[in-house]
Amino acid sequence: MTLFRTSVSSRPAPYLKGLGVAVVVALVLAAIWLRPAYASLQKMSDLDVLQLISESKGKVTVINFFASWCGPCRLEIPELIELRKQYPKEDVVVVGLAVDDTRDALQAMSDEVGFNYPVYLAESSAAKLFNVEGVPMVLVYAPDGKLITTQVGYRPGYVRELVEEHLPK
Repeated sequence: MTLFRTSVSSRPAPYLKGLGVAVVVALVLAAIWLRPAYASLQKMSDLDVLQLISESKGKVTVINFFASWCGPCRLEIPELIELRKQYPKEDVVVVGLAVDDTRDALQAMSDEVGFNYPVYLAESSAAKLFNVEGVPMVLVYAPDGKLITTQVGYRPGYVRELVEEHLPK
């Protein structure tokens, strides 16, 4: 005599199937919206930057040398964040290279500003190769890989103008 009968089914009830998809979608969206700031605590050398520029042909490439303690840098970074939001990664590459910063300083700044583009600690070889004498310093490359400009100091809206002028058609 059986008092209790249990059945094990390999298929979930229909309402659970929908719940599973909803949970997965919610987790993915939460990961996107709540992702940590984009800064990497990895260092980037001169060769790494040259490789990045080479691999970014066909896109406008913006390389921003900055420091967490630099006031003009802190004014320019929100513009770069907006630029990254406005244009797809297939058209525009934005990379930040922190100079004269420690890992802790970069992490604290990243937590504060919420970078949405890759940011690295620049090795001294990268700063030397690109002759970084002051920050902020922005290098903008055309889709053909040629340097358009090297801008030292913050000039509101300037990088956006260059990007829009040289976007791939």
